[in-house]
Amino acid sequence: MAPALNGLGQQSSEYEQHVSRSADSALFARYRADFTRYLESWNTVQELSPSTKSGQAVAMMVGETWDRFGTMNATLDSLTAFNRNETAKADAYGDAVFAKARTQIAVAMVL
Repeated sequence: MAPALNGLGQQSSEYEQHVSRSADSALFARYRADFTRYLESWNTVQELSPSTKSGQAVAMMVGETWDRFGTMNATLDSLTAFNRNETAKADAYGDAVFAKARTQIAVAMVL
């Protein structure tokens, strides 16, 4: 799990460098907070597992840890949907600008 978490941490840091809008920033901050809460719970599960408290670890894993994982994923889904929406808007805007520029160039060539 450690290599996966390290990779995820690196990817999150790389993504954060490209956050430019306040809505994106707010969603990403929420994701980071949700991820941190999930890791805190997961770390507790790991600490309890090898001890005589394995029953407590299982209960925590299927309860609090699972809930935090779901919350983190829901936030990440919202962030993904936001980015998909913003990309579609930028794409449509780019298409409109290109079409207008092409028309203006054609008109300029005719005149």
